[in-house]
Amino acid sequence: MSIGFIALALFAGMCFAVQASVNANLAHGLGDAPIVATLVSFTVGTLILLVVTLARGGLGGYLVQLPKQPAWTLAGGALGCMALFTTVFLTPRLGLANMLLLIIFGQLTAAVTLDHFGFLGMAERHITPMRLMGLALMLCGVALVLQGDKWLAKFIN
Repeated sequence: MSIGFIALALFAGMCFAVQASVNANLAHGLGDAPIVATLVSFTVGTLILLVVTLARGGLGGYLVQLPKQPAWTLAGGALGCMALFTTVFLTPRLGLANMLLLIIFGQLTAAVTLDHFGFLGMAERHITPMRLMGLALMLCGVALVLQGDKWLAKFIN
């Protein structure tokens, strides 16, 4: 695995955390309207992608392939919209760290399942005891971050 790819993935994770905070603040500034903040965020992102895509050229060649794609492959936009809206909605309610931990655990659980069964065109990478242990440790980490202070307070008092 390339160090560059690892760095890029870590950067994307940081962007996700910052994006959730920025969008939650936008929602608050728009009268506590997470759906409107999500729309604004997607609009800004769409405009940036349009400019970059047009600058690269060849958009027409890609778009002619669109009708040949299975309908389910177009669900990515709806899933991304739901994921972004969820972060905007939950960040002020759960806190950034709690929200991200739960989302990341959900992502990892879904990813291991998709990999194991080869769903949605993914290469099969079977669940191993080590992968299950990793998920279990992640779940323990989520529980500690969400409830650890309360549990510790019970033992101290």
